[in-house]
Amino acid sequence: MNKRFQIARIAVFIITILLVTLVTAYQISLTPSMIVTSLSVAIIGAVLLLLLDKLEDCNNAVSLDARIKPDLKTLIVTTFRKKPYVSIYEGDISESEKSKNSPAQPFMLAPKPLFFMVLVNLLGTIVRVVFLPFQSSDFISQQLYWHGQFAGKGLDALSMSVSDYSPLYSTVFALLCQTNLSVQFITKIIPATVDFLLAMTALLIFHEVTDGKSTLRERIIIYGAVLFNPLLILNASCWGQFDSIYTTFILLCIYVLIRCIKHRAKYGGDLAMIFLAIAYSIKFQTIFIMPITLFIWLVQKEKILKISQKIWIPAIYFLTCIPLILKGHPLRELVGFYLSQAKNVDTSLSTRYPNFYTIVGLFIKDPPSITATIGIILTVVLLISFYLYLFFKRIKLDAMLLLKIAVLVILTMAFFLPYIHDRYAFVGEMIIVILAFLDKNYFVYSATTIIVTLFEYVRFLLYSNETGSPLDILFALLRLTVIVLIAQDVINRANIDHKKALARGGRKRSFGGNK
Repeated sequence: MNKRFQIARIAVFIITILLVTLVTAYQISLTPSMIVTSLSVAIIGAVLLLLLDKLEDCNNAVSLDARIKPDLKTLIVTTFRKKPYVSIYEGDISESEKSKNSPAQPFMLAPKPLFFMVLVNLLGTIVRVVFLPFQSSDFISQQLYWHGQFAGKGLDALSMSVSDYSPLYSTVFALLCQTNLSVQFITKIIPATVDFLLAMTALLIFHEVTDGKSTLRERIIIYGAVLFNPLLILNASCWGQFDSIYTTFILLCIYVLIRCIKHRAKYGGDLAMIFLAIAYSIKFQTIFIMPITLFIWLVQKEKILKISQKIWIPAIYFLTCIPLILKGHPLRELVGFYLSQAKNVDTSLSTRYPNFYTIVGLFIKDPPSITATIGIILTVVLLISFYLYLFFKRIKLDAMLLLKIAVLVILTMAFFLPYIHDRYAFVGEMIIVILAFLDKNYFVYSATTIIVTLFEYVRFLLYSNETGSPLDILFALLRLTVIVLIAQDVINRANIDHKKALARGGRKRSFGGNK
């Protein structure tokens, strides 16, 4: 790895952890021991990254021949078993080729990597525990109130219409309130624990995109980078939100789609849609990733996704509504829950998320509701135009391109759609961290995106709702710059693919696949 790139990573790591700790401590009144603990985590984390730089690379231990077809079962087995990995090959290959392509030892069992993984998880746990005592305004006004209403009601709690979250979340939350678990545990510990699963899923995606050719050091660093993403830390353990849960299922969906694309599999679409349906049943913001499935259907060579597989989304959502239906909630109310939730959004076109409407506010004071309609139309036109451009340029879909387009679509929707809140682009802010380790240009995009959103997180947690400041306008322009640069990167890739297609003399592309 480039030394300057490594130093920049360490600097960003230290700055973000210190910023989160010091700024939050300003209003939270953390005890001195908590502050010292969190500062120690930042210092130890920096030392950890320096030590990882000395860790011996094992490139031949993880290189895979193009003829190998690794699957999830193989990955799990080779990660945890002690015997050397034996690959699955197509056709007859000599023993020398097998030994050349077979990793000598799974990285999880090697003493040094195992020590570093334990240390990373320990530090990740400590830094989350530090923020557990904090109570945000959302926690006080919503979760504490809901807990008080649900507690002690037994199954009758399911008949109450208190929570304004999804039916699945309301059901699980109401049932957990009947236990002896504290509201702090229910609201924060569970999603904070899922943070580790999210980081592992990101590692699986990174492993798949790199064809298993990443070094041990890189794998541990990507896991730690996601786990120590300050947005991830603040979201669950400090704010008490559960965005990491639905994001984990979205990343699992993306992981399955990447495997289908890489191995040209005509199966796996159902599993991907099941993961997406579960995510949708947890949080409505899953719709930010759904345009990606349309793009895959548009440019796919094989029938990876079918329109009929979308049935999983309403089917699983309906299943999550059954407990509430049995307790007297009207089906119409539950089916239209997300729609009614959208109608009850804040009147502000953007809530603590500097975007298009922050810039519009410079020219139009108190933008009218028609501006929201214009924003929706503009978003749809931009996405459709972009998709059609890529389609007719005969772009070749691969794993890296899928991640880049996913980030681009999510950030674009969050920038131009109205009534966006500060956490709505959470999925894109997690994916862009993975891209930062796959493409050096995306390190700057990732750092910019995270720091801008981090400022908005901290400002809300410090009970400051000031908007429209010059800093917000700067942040909106920075977001727009990142979107334009990513779009330019994807368009450059499309132009390259177009030239290759013309050189091959390929036929005209038709919808639903390549002819």
